[in-house]
Amino acid sequence: MIGLKKKSKAKKNAALQSSGEVKSDDGDNSSGKIGNLLDNTGSRKKTTKKKSKRVPAVVLRLQKDVQELDGGEVAKVTFPDTQNLKIMNCSITPDNGFWEGATYNFTIDVPDDYPHKAPTCTLKEKIYHPNIDLEGKVCINILRADWKPVLDINAVIYGLIFLLNTPNGNDPLNKEAARHFRENPTSFKEAVRTSLRGGTVRFGGKTISGFPRLV
Repeated sequence: MIGLKKKSKAKKNAALQSSGEVKSDDGDNSSGKIGNLLDNTGSRKKTTKKKSKRVPAVVLRLQKDVQELDGGEVAKVTFPDTQNLKIMNCSITPDNGFWEGATYNFTIDVPDDYPHKAPTCTLKEKIYHPNIDLEGKVCINILRADWKPVLDINAVIYGLIFLLNTPNGNDPLNKEAARHFRENPTSFKEAVRTSLRGGTVRFGGKTISGFPRLV
């Protein structure tokens, strides 16, 4: 009979163990201490910790750049999607130069490996400019060979402002506009004013239309 009692007690303890409750031989209840660690099959539960999502380096750098943005009264920066700092709109209204008074809107697209790689800039409006082609591609040294990781979005915006104030006829993207600018600056200025009124530009036997009215 003693042997049977021990066997019954062993079965009872096994049943309690499977439900997460164990009584020691001296009657102490150890409820939950084992049940919290074991599942129904007696194996140890897998505990998973929720990992915090790592913020990409490009986003950390852009957060810093955005806090330091300063285009003055000439440039304004907005974000189409505030959750995506890598795409921004920059509207520039030059206060002097050929394009004075017109507002141009650039899209600045920041690559994943920024600042090791320069952003790309595209102009939405059609413009008659030596360093911006008719499709909106922008040509400035800071976005090409002169780019360095120490530069930031402010530097890009200043470069765009400078480009609209001071075109460079010796490093053209629109070769016809550059030649026009170099050979006859007065005629070039008249052509720009015509384009800003939505008119047609004619130079070197070529006709260019489709400019938006901006003044």
